[in-house]
Amino acid sequence: MSLHRRDIIDILRDENDLLKTRNGQLGTRLARMQLAFRALNQIDDLTSHIDEQTDLSELFRELLQLVLHASDTEHGSLLLLDERSAELQFVEVVGDTRDRLLNHRIDRFTGIVGQCLKLNRPVLVEDVRRSIDWSPEVDQLIGFSSLSVLCAPLRDGERQLGVLEVVNQQGERPFDKNDLAVLRVAAHYVSLALVKAEQLARVMP
Repeated sequence: MSLHRRDIIDILRDENDLLKTRNGQLGTRLARMQLAFRALNQIDDLTSHIDEQTDLSELFRELLQLVLHASDTEHGSLLLLDERSAELQFVEVVGDTRDRLLNHRIDRFTGIVGQCLKLNRPVLVEDVRRSIDWSPEVDQLIGFSSLSVLCAPLRDGERQLGVLEVVNQQGERPFDKNDLAVLRVAAHYVSLALVKAEQLARVMP
């Protein structure tokens, strides 16, 4: 089958458009990875400078804000495990639901955060409506609509500390495996900060 000159021009134009689109996507992805790297570097810096004068509430608020910055989202939570009650407590929340969600408690195995804790590994859910682990309990409580969720466990060796959760990436684009990798690293630093804060609390008069 022979190609006419017009056919060749159309093919080249389509390939050029596709190349531009792919380059744009790569540029966006690179920019996001650079943003995530800077945020993770700041998290590392905050964690390494914890001392007796550190305001822990402010520290964890700043850490969570940086985690959200690295994940390109405006909504997230830091949940700590209360081993006596077997509950997860929202000890820090960033987003417009903060006042309704802060200090709220859920059973340790509730929903996607509970599955993350149970499996003791990061969890990526691109669409909560298709997840058998999804629990609408918290969304109904605070009047929120979760679409895509990332969770990573917080731990000290084998000891479970809690869960780091981010929800709904900017532009309603679902999270992907790159985002999951970023959150895994962020959770490692937040875990170090929690352990360091515990150690300081034990030695302070």
